[in-house]
Amino acid sequence: MRAKFINESLSKITAFHVSIYPIKKFNPTPAWFTPSRELAHYYYKNIKDEHSEAYVYKVEIKGDILTFNELEEICSKIEIDVYDLVADLTANPSVKEIEYLTKNIKIYCNCDGFYMNDYDPRDNYKDVESILVFDPEKNVTIIKYIND
Repeated sequence: MRAKFINESLSKITAFHVSIYPIKKFNPTPAWFTPSRELAHYYYKNIKDEHSEAYVYKVEIKGDILTFNELEEICSKIEIDVYDLVADLTANPSVKEIEYLTKNIKIYCNCDGFYMNDYDPRDNYKDVESILVFDPEKNVTIIKYIND
């Protein structure tokens, strides 16, 4: 059953990560990434306004990252409401809460993360695509720091 959810075209993804701290290497705690350079700029602006410091990194994600359609299918099979899951994940949960919320998905398909909806940094009432990676230390390489 596992092979059905491997999406070879998504095995290497270029994305962006915005942080309030400088990063030399990712740690193994879950993190979000945006596939859009433009959105990274707006996340940067929002974080800089709130925290006075912000850092943007261009990264490469390697691993089995589920598309949102695959996530919906898996959630249906394991009786998780995908929209409740996404709502819970966009509410800034702790690492332990993220691990709890995603545990059954990881058990079912042994994936490294998935695409999901997140808030649009230009308009909090709209959604944009983001990528949740469970273990960035294992699956994410920093390509370069971007000085926004």
